[in-house]
Amino acid sequence: MLSALSFDIREYYWLDIYKINEICRYKKTEEYSHAAANKFSIYHEQIPSWLVDWVPAKGGYLIGNLQPAHMGFRFILLGNLWAISSSLTIPTQADG
Repeated sequence: MLSALSFDIREYYWLDIYKINEICRYKKTEEYSHAAANKFSIYHEQIPSWLVDWVPAKGGYLIGNLQPAHMGFRFILLGNLWAISSSLTIPTQADG
């Protein structure tokens, strides 16, 4: 059970430059299936312009809030403190 939780957090709450590029390429926003590319119906217009400059080229951040059609960037610090204290990130994610 804990490994499934760790996978979900690493997969869906991890934000790096590659994930931002992936979100910006989503063609459909309203998809509902297990095979959906945009599982949370995130609109790329919701990504603030400062975020692209702020995220490092190596490494990234765990966002602390994710809900349908909305990513909460206010909780980035909280998400990363949680990741550090509980070893949720893998070494390549923590690099940077």
